[in-house]
Amino acid sequence: MKFLFVIGIIFSQMVIEVREPSIKKIGVSIVGPQEVTKRMEKMLGYFGEVETGRGDYIIKLTNSHEKWVFNLFGPGVNLTRNFSGKSPSVLAKEFSNIFVKEVLSRNPPFASNIVFVEGPPGKREVYISSPDGMDKRRISTGCKLAMSPSWTYDGRKILFVCYMVKRPDIFIIDLQEGIQKPLFISQNFKATPAISPDGRFIIYSTSDGEAIDLFLYELKTGKIKKLTSDEFIEVSPSFSPDGKKIAYTSDKGGKPGIYIMDLESGKRERITSPFEYATAPKFSPDGTRLIYTKVQNNPVLYIYYINEGREEMVKMDSFYGCENPSFAPSGDLIAVSCRDEGFRWRIYVVDLLYGKTSMLTYSNYDQKTPSWSPSLW
Repeated sequence: MKFLFVIGIIFSQMVIEVREPSIKKIGVSIVGPQEVTKRMEKMLGYFGEVETGRGDYIIKLTNSHEKWVFNLFGPGVNLTRNFSGKSPSVLAKEFSNIFVKEVLSRNPPFASNIVFVEGPPGKREVYISSPDGMDKRRISTGCKLAMSPSWTYDGRKILFVCYMVKRPDIFIIDLQEGIQKPLFISQNFKATPAISPDGRFIIYSTSDGEAIDLFLYELKTGKIKKLTSDEFIEVSPSFSPDGKKIAYTSDKGGKPGIYIMDLESGKRERITSPFEYATAPKFSPDGTRLIYTKVQNNPVLYIYYINEGREEMVKMDSFYGCENPSFAPSGDLIAVSCRDEGFRWRIYVVDLLYGKTSMLTYSNYDQKTPSWSPSLW
């Protein structure tokens, strides 16, 4: 189907030279039970200014009878906090968030999860993991091809597209109940769903004729509103954090590019050049930026600063193409699918401030279309 703006075949390697600013590395040594310390080392290692295993700062963790004591020592910091009755995954997230806030003075990103698609051809399902790549589990069932997972505003449910028989339909999974059900089923295909921040609407792409257009579905009433109506292809919508605008991909006015639409007025503006191919935009959590894939000689990531009207390429390691980036709730990390030297698609976490790139979790199969959840607490 020609409606999917997906980068499928990459023949030459994308090379981006990353020159990190001259910064003093912040060393951190973590002492405690391995079930928590390994997770913390992985997550804190995502940050470009952090060097784990070296003791400028020392995190000491002790536990007894499900009661945990967190101690952080270092220049200007002497912090003690008590925790109880939580899993190693939750504790590692909370402890890592404390270090990020107190020492790095950055927004804590780890009260969250990451969802993505993984599997061999003909059996590609939706998986979820912690930000450290552990606790990975399959959450969808029966898909020959799953695509485009995205989170509800509260992080409790996941929307995705699933090919079960002949056509793709939109499904929703309640993570607490473990129930997968179709949102609605019709004879027309549906793609790239996203839910509004207030949880009232779902926007998606579908065809009621020759063209591929955007539609707005009200969950409570079942009413459907057509947002675009022309001969062009509109896909991959993303809501702004205030729910007043969407960003999406359209081939109107040239090659597929990024548009922003005001939902109240319907006014549309193209923000990328009509001579360049760009796709899959996502708003930052604060609504000031868009991140998307731009295909030049190879697929690379760009960030567009909305208030300034400018874009810049994302600094990161070299791959054979990257696509479908998604912001962490902190706004300074992303999850993205990149093709490695073995031409396998993997999920990576990128520190946008320093360009440091880290693999999320290993798999024998392709991993694609990551979506980072909002903060869960």
